[in-house]
Amino acid sequence: MRESALPPNVFQRRLRAARELRQMSQGRLAHLTRLQPSAVSHFETGLRKPSFDNLKRLADALNVTTDFLLGRVSDPAGLAGADRIHRHLGQLSGADRQTAEDMIEMLAKRAEHRRRKEKSVVMEKSRDMVASLEAEGLIRELQIDCLPIDPAAIAKSLGILVQPKRTRDGVSGMLIRVENEFGIAYATHIASEGFKRFSIAHELGHFRIPGHIDAVLAHDNIHESHAGSPKGDPHEREADRFAASLLMPNDLFVREMNKLENGLRAIEALAKRCITSLLAAANRYVHKAKLPVAMIVSDGTSIDYCFMSEPLRDFENLEWPRKGDRIPTGSETEAFNSDPSSVQRGRRVEAEVDLRLWFGGEREIPAAEEIVGLGRYGKTLTILWSEVFADDEDEEAELEEAWEPRFRR
Repeated sequence: MRESALPPNVFQRRLRAARELRQMSQGRLAHLTRLQPSAVSHFETGLRKPSFDNLKRLADALNVTTDFLLGRVSDPAGLAGADRIHRHLGQLSGADRQTAEDMIEMLAKRAEHRRRKEKSVVMEKSRDMVASLEAEGLIRELQIDCLPIDPAAIAKSLGILVQPKRTRDGVSGMLIRVENEFGIAYATHIASEGFKRFSIAHELGHFRIPGHIDAVLAHDNIHESHAGSPKGDPHEREADRFAASLLMPNDLFVREMNKLENGLRAIEALAKRCITSLLAAANRYVHKAKLPVAMIVSDGTSIDYCFMSEPLRDFENLEWPRKGDRIPTGSETEAFNSDPSSVQRGRRVEAEVDLRLWFGGEREIPAAEEIVGLGRYGKTLTILWSEVFADDEDEEAELEEAWEPRFRR
């Protein structure tokens, strides 16, 4: 990748000054630019020079111009984010000026929509965190210090009656209120202890998360929860997050996870240890993994959903597979799903893959592709994991540079 031609020391001083004026740490700047913190540190000390693409990212994150960082202008107005769009508007004809202003207005509306969407995502993550903290707090309150967690026993300790109940198709559990007494009913149509425990824990979430009882029992004294991903209902999503955190509490889960190998075998062992479904354990594993990992659930030729670990998101220019996207042609998962009996029989397959096949990008990322059919659920779980990290390439470059001979003139 080409590097920008920067005046000696000027860029480092300007970058540090802009960051300090914004009261922004190197870590925060790295997060906003999707760079490694070590890269930002090296830019400021002059050990490395940014590429033109990274220079633009730094300028955008700091709300300055690239000209300011390059030392081509020294006007402090550059730090205030002076708008250069209107610089030449006075030279345009009336019609061209109107066209330009209409486009600016359209872009401003688009930016506002993006800000609102980002704010909504932040609020969603905040509410999910409240659900997780509520579950973790309950674990501490009851002084539970080992796996597995028994949600039925927890419910009974809170004075909640728990009973099995035949329910309508799709209903996984119920929270029931009779005057000031509460009960939880769990479905019996799926003979899985993991499904049962998650259903009970989900209803416990509705009971414990602040505001849920008033919301889900606002019009009736019986609330039905449905299996599968919630469709836009924040209360169901939060109850799922509570259930996952209750059955797989952070400290206990990570402690167990650190004893295991990587990938699908670890996930299967965790599901067995926590007595949860394979999908619930895989979801939790990906969120806690210190390796680049992704879980993909697919059905036939299309992807249902994909979760990626933070170390995997650190790679630049990756494309996140979305619901309805086609499984990559030539992947082992595509071949696996072409035979429906593989899914029904719970068959397993392992292969090697370059993650560019799934996520695009420019850099080769050798990885394992581990696949298992989910039986009656009718879907396939694919685990992709690698021992290569986003900053490995930077470290190799730094090592090469450190060993490069230098001669005095």
